Amino acid sequence: RALVVVRSPETVLEGIASRLGQHLKVSRCFICEENLERGECSIHFEYHPNLPALPWAHPRALNATRVLERLHQGRMVVVADLENDPLTADDYPRLFAPMGIRSLVAAPLSAPDGSYQRTLMVARRGSRLWRPDELSLLNSVVDLARLALENASLFQDLREFRHRFEIALYNLPISVFTFDRDLKNTWSFNPNQRFDLRFLLREEEEGTTKNTKYTKGEEKAAVDQPAAIDQPAADNLPAAVMNGGRTGPVGGLLRAALEDGASGRQEIKFENEGQVISVDFSIEPLIDNLGEVTGLTLVALETTDVRRMEAEAMRSQTHIEVQRRLIAERELERTRIARELHDGQLQDLIATNFNLVDAMGISKKDARQAKMRTIQGMLQKQIQDLRRFCNDLRPPVLAPFGLEKTIRSHAEGLQELYPDLNVFLHLEHDGKLLTEDTRMTLFRVYQELMNNVLRHSKANEVTIYFHLHPESAVMEVEDNGTGFTAPDNWVDLARKGHLGLVGVQERVQMIGGKAEIESDPGRGTHVKVTVPR
Repeated sequence: RALVVVRSPETVLEGIASRLGQHLKVSRCFICEENLERGECSIHFEYHPNLPALPWAHPRALNATRVLERLHQGRMVVVADLENDPLTADDYPRLFAPMGIRSLVAAPLSAPDGSYQRTLMVARRGSRLWRPDELSLLNSVVDLARLALENASLFQDLREFRHRFEIALYNLPISVFTFDRDLKNTWSFNPNQRFDLRFLLREEEEGTTKNTKYTKGEEKAAVDQPAAIDQPAADNLPAAVMNGGRTGPVGGLLRAALEDGASGRQEIKFENEGQVISVDFSIEPLIDNLGEVTGLTLVALETTDVRRMEAEAMRSQTHIEVQRRLIAERELERTRIARELHDGQLQDLIATNFNLVDAMGISKKDARQAKMRTIQGMLQKQIQDLRRFCNDLRPPVLAPFGLEKTIRSHAEGLQELYPDLNVFLHLEHDGKLLTEDTRMTLFRVYQELMNNVLRHSKANEVTIYFHLHPESAVMEVEDNGTGFTAPDNWVDLARKGHLGLVGVQERVQMIGGKAEIESDPGRGTHVKVTVPR
């Protein structure tokens, strides 16, 4: 009984030498081990009540005897008289006499694979025959010692594995629990009480779903309590659970594991003071040799940081793709401007130049003056076209008169160009209350939204709102056009070709604002832009 509960090989060996020596009342009882590298025999855990202790290390010559040959064959060696027995007589003066012994029993302690590993030696000062009951006891001790050493070695390996397991997982957001069929917690690896069992296995409130509320008190209990590794926590569970309850955030998985022997995995989100906490639960049933479910193992892995990083990666990907598409769109815009200048104003200027050359060749004054008046009319038209082109790039009234007057002026021009479109304005006077960057951003947003109305919406009514608040400025553009299905994110918006709206979002974000889009097919589009003042 003393050997089988031992948890280290060294304690097993020490117990054998001490208890066996006392029980048999021998002069020496020790365990020796061959050290091939150092060429010697090491003595461990010697019992010697009436003799001096042996040196810790003997010359390997001790193992060069014929006794060793039998030990390597797994055979016990029994010698009643070392001095006269043919097996040991040659070695007696050199080895055994200095040890003060005349009779011995040597038994091999084999390794789990059956190979020779150590020797258990029991010896007396005088010569005597060893009784059958003594030899039987020695055989039993040797067999038990082999099992105890193997058990202790396995336990030591298990303890080392557990130590490495705890080191590897201690700083990770993971906890492991085992339960019996009654959901009594039998073992826990739950550093710093990351997860509160009372919460995981509590009775669910009516109407709760996977997005279960994680109350402040429960969060505090899960954080503030000291770490309790490998410590049963059954006393923490509510009565409903102790009586066989199967509810709580992972109730369905518990039922499947205990009733059907099914594994399960589920990610559940909890809300705590506005912060969403994600936890990945994995449950495996514990099954005995008869195939019966005896309990379960629950692994809880907090995935909040992982989900946050995934969201950040998605936002980064979104930003990169939006930027790529915006750059491509801006390149197309530059190409369009260059083409308009080349095909429009540049060609008009070339034609004017030719007309001017012709006029210089006219000798008659009246005819030359008529030609010059024609050229003057052409130049005035070109000046108007260039001024309109410049106004589209940067309206001149925006800086001195503010956004409200600039939008009114632009809307009046649109009304003349598109008489079938009814434009309704609800604009608050701003003057110079907004910064130049803010005014320019909002005007560009207005321009882009109006371009979308004219190009895509097929609307006959559009309403523009502009209001000032103490901390922000709000502009809204609403039409009664065809509308569209608004995507969930800006990447999908860009992929579906709504680059104008993506550009609106980009401009607004650059000054710390936000853009909100509401649209449905057949119900028009409403865009609200809010920027800080």
